[in-house]
Amino acid sequence: MPLEQVFPPDSPIPFTFDPISDLLGSGTVGEVFKVTFPHSFKPTTSQSQAQAQSQASSSTPASTSLEEDPETNPTQYALKRFYTRPSRDDFHIETTILDALSFHPHLHIVPLLSSWTNPSISVSYILFPLASGDLYHYLREAHPPNPLTAKFGAWLLGQAAGLCDAIRDLHGYDPSQQQQQQQQQQQQQQEQGQQQIRRIGFHHDLKPANILLYDSTSSEAPVWKIADFGSGTVKFVSASSRDSIYNRKASTGDPVYSAPEFAVEGRVSRPKDVWSLGCIFLEILVWAFGGGDAVMGFERVRLEFAGRRAMFWCQVTGMGGGDVETPCLNPGVVRELEKLEERCQETGFFGEFLEIVTKMLVLSPRERSTAVQLCEEFKDALQKIRSCAED
Repeated sequence: MPLEQVFPPDSPIPFTFDPISDLLGSGTVGEVFKVTFPHSFKPTTSQSQAQAQSQASSSTPASTSLEEDPETNPTQYALKRFYTRPSRDDFHIETTILDALSFHPHLHIVPLLSSWTNPSISVSYILFPLASGDLYHYLREAHPPNPLTAKFGAWLLGQAAGLCDAIRDLHGYDPSQQQQQQQQQQQQQQEQGQQQIRRIGFHHDLKPANILLYDSTSSEAPVWKIADFGSGTVKFVSASSRDSIYNRKASTGDPVYSAPEFAVEGRVSRPKDVWSLGCIFLEILVWAFGGGDAVMGFERVRLEFAGRRAMFWCQVTGMGGGDVETPCLNPGVVRELEKLEERCQETGFFGEFLEIVTKMLVLSPRERSTAVQLCEEFKDALQKIRSCAED
């Protein structure tokens, strides 16, 4: 089959790819291909990102074209091509979130390199760095060290902490290290008579397949980054606002990693991301102690109690009296948490990590830890395990 060509903005040279052998994946909104280009590019600011920046500061909109990078020369990227769906502008939804996040790039969020629409064929594209894999396959194919080491534990906990911090950033909780910068920005906005605003948001489709692995220049182990923000949203609100954001669509995200509160309240918000990440972290702990076979075995056990999907919670009738269905932790999850507690005590590894996970898998969204609280706990756990790795 002949190679397909896609021309980026203001470039006479196309990206090329084989539509069959270079297909990385496909879903509801589009397809992702591994594409080749003879040059590398620096990320540039798109129109929607410039608008987001102008909302948050007095930034001047930047160029929307790709910029060739003379310093490096990778030739392969990931190109997401969107389907045309009349009822939903998936391209606009995802680029709006990615552009807002690009204003303060995060190490554990996959960056947007460029985005554009070809008006002649009404097809839209997003360009990303090419990943080496995803967490779903990693947890089934990679082998943890045996025995576990403090160095491995520090790396694993560091990646988990990074993902949690990325969600904290997406949720709109301001990191303490940016307080001075924010104060300066707020003072500047006050002087210019501008309203002080902040960004809040959520992902709502966190799962191992949406956590991509990237090779690191400073370590043999990969860096984990969150991808696929098509189910999420961002919103700019007043800095003093206590507004929240909710999703009332039952179909959003992978049901396996969805939180139980939708069954009770008919809506979900930022705590859903914490639940989903807690499910992923639990699978990571299962893998650390038992490898890919243990991860797949854990999935089968959850299926025994949850039915068609290996969800981490299930509904029980009659707990509160009558025929009312009440969410509860999947008994397979309860068993696994008990087994892991014993393994953590035996080996001396990941006890603090397991405690964090249990706080993420609290059924009530109001009692579930926030991303900010979890980041503080990860900080303490990392200090402890890194000191062990240095001994």
